[in-house]
Amino acid sequence: MEKGINLQIHELKENMTQVINDAKLPIAVVQMALFELTAQVNNISAQTIENERKAYQEGENQNGKEIHTD
Repeated sequence: MEKGINLQIHELKENMTQVINDAKLPIAVVQMALFELTAQVNNISAQTIENERKAYQEGENQNGKEIHTD
């Protein structure tokens, strides 16, 4: 059985908090690092959405087309 999404999110937050605390960096440095990571995640998210949109549209374009396996 897989972990539920809520448990996965909770564990992610705990792990991130632990890594931040263990780094013992000034909060301003942590903030800069988190801003950079957030920007990277936003870019990946946008690309993932675009890929899903293209895959969906390609699937829609295939609807109604006859496929021959002769």
